[in-house]
Amino acid sequence: MRRAARLALVALLVTTAACASDGRDASPAGSAPGPTLPTVVRNADGIGASIQQWREDEVKGVVQVKIWNGSSGDLRVDELALSWTGFEAPTTGAPAYVIGRRDRIDLPLPVVPARCQAPPQLTDAPPAAVAEVTVTGAIGDEPGTFTIPVTDIEGVLERIYRSDCRKQTVLWNAGIAFADTWTREDRDGRVVLAGEIVIDRRSGVGPIVIDDLRGSVLLTLTPAVTPAGDDAPIEVMAADVDQIRIPIELANARCDPHALGESKKPYVFQIKVVLPAGDAVDITLEPTPTQQAVVYQVIRDGCGV
Repeated sequence: MRRAARLALVALLVTTAACASDGRDASPAGSAPGPTLPTVVRNADGIGASIQQWREDEVKGVVQVKIWNGSSGDLRVDELALSWTGFEAPTTGAPAYVIGRRDRIDLPLPVVPARCQAPPQLTDAPPAAVAEVTVTGAIGDEPGTFTIPVTDIEGVLERIYRSDCRKQTVLWNAGIAFADTWTREDRDGRVVLAGEIVIDRRSGVGPIVIDDLRGSVLLTLTPAVTPAGDDAPIEVMAADVDQIRIPIELANARCDPHALGESKKPYVFQIKVVLPAGDAVDITLEPTPTQQAVVYQVIRDGCGV
């Protein structure tokens, strides 16, 4: 068991490094169900483009652009760009992929920040403009640049836009981060890392409510002080307060080889924030690289590998 867990931990580190350095999915989601060809708008060359985002893509921070090759020959994709007025900038990639005639394939692109109002609002609505994909490459032996309107049947871009603007609104109001000081404790054979989450007011008025904390597959993230009741928030930053520090604890959640080997984001946590004018918003909270080294030791020692 110890040897299997050690091998799984090595796989975890390799996977984490690969995800950080490469936005390309090694096995595109071309097998996933998608719209039939007649529903996808095509350009004059017969090339179509649609967009999807699966749960694993959300974790990786990418979208899948499905290119439908209805042209007269093989389509070579050297460079790919997705442009939309709802994004701060185009998202680009260099997949170096050849799509056979009458074939289709999903190519991943990183998600970029939404172009929200200034300042951002929880209710920001996406623009109605149609997104476009630009392919630089060739059809057969003829090089060219091909612009394709994006068919977004499931409203992927709208969902990304609304979600990101809600997060931008929270972070415009408050900065959220782990403090640098951690204290390691051994409690009845269980490794616990005690620290703090620091909330700094940036803008806006009114109270800011910290409603919930969620850990990762490998680690629990809990308040050091249990809230007074089941529906009580973890902490409330009053309207006249500029900073609060929430004592928290990190500990191992799972040590089985499957969890150690398959966890894609072991250091990514979620904090639920409620602003005066809206519902709860989930914000991603991630330790700095220096802090991750400390947290990794909890995984290593807590799992005995």
